[in-house]
Amino acid sequence: MIEIAICDDDLMFLESIDNKIQKIFDDKKEKCRLHKFPSGKQLIEAIDEIKFDIVFLDIDMPELSGLGVADYLGRISSRINIVFVTNRDDMVFEAIHSNPIRFIRKSHLNKELEEAILYLINKIAKETYIITFSNSKETCCFPIYDIWFLESKKHYVYFYVNDEVYKLRIKLSSCDERLKDFGFIKTHGSYMVNIRRIKTIGTKKVILKNGVELPVSRSNAEKIKLLYAVEMEKYVNGIVI
Repeated sequence: MIEIAICDDDLMFLESIDNKIQKIFDDKKEKCRLHKFPSGKQLIEAIDEIKFDIVFLDIDMPELSGLGVADYLGRISSRINIVFVTNRDDMVFEAIHSNPIRFIRKSHLNKELEEAILYLINKIAKETYIITFSNSKETCCFPIYDIWFLESKKHYVYFYVNDEVYKLRIKLSSCDERLKDFGFIKTHGSYMVNIRRIKTIGTKKVILKNGVELPVSRSNAEKIKLLYAVEMEKYVNGIVI
């Protein structure tokens, strides 16, 4: 069940988008639970009780703006998928710092909403997918999203999974084949990184969102930047900037 929050101070629009989202999920035979909030404050108050997978946010709201809500959500969880639904095209550059998954223009809602939802259903399915690695003696299972990076060292691959580290006697190349379709890329002969966890990319290193620095081989630097740029382009869906 996908938990969805919709936050907009325009009550008529709030009711309208609620109905549209429910219809898209029903048409795709997917399950969701919708929660409507007329203010950012009310949404934040509900966070402790409900673990939202997707939050649709208006940017321009009184008291607490959508940007303020997004900033708060980003601090408490990296799992929440933020989608800005707005008429404020002029705020795209400011809003990009909140790492939204999509921008949807209210004037293009019918066209852009369904595409965003289909993308998110697929994204959430991939991130909750449990992947298994094994050798003749051991088996390790991890949710894709929880893996930050992999390190190959002395015949072992070390899996950095949130705050835990696991090691398995396998080759990094075998992990490469299985993880490349889930947004992982080799930054170096000994490292493979979850691209969602990258904060900045340089010519010699990448810095992850938890502050960890990993080396980048010269041959991979441009490829990594290109893949990261492709991910970033998804944030500005349909908006000319």
